[in-house]
Amino acid sequence: MSERITATRVVREFSDLLNEVRYKSRSYIVERNGKPIARLVPVSDLKEAKKLKELKNLLSSLPSCSDDLQAFAKDLEKIARQQHPLHHGIVTALAYLQASEKF
Repeated sequence: MSERITATRVVREFSDLLNEVRYKSRSYIVERNGKPIARLVPVSDLKEAKKLKELKNLLSSLPSCSDDLQAFAKDLEKIARQQHPLHHGIVTALAYLQASEKF
């Protein structure tokens, strides 16, 4: 959890605060007039944040799989029709998922 500190305190104690960030892994949210304006955090925290940001970008750049899902659903329907009548539930479930686009 980050401690909230004033910009005035940062100016007066900058060297000490940097040492606390580096050696004690402390984090600070710097405020001016009670509003957050900056954050002092260890570099290791930034590396983790970058990894999460890269993951989000990677996931958003992946191609849509909707065409593959439709082909897969058709294959499952064909297989289900060839199976015992109890497997008919699969076709019903797939139709529901396709209609709701949750699949």
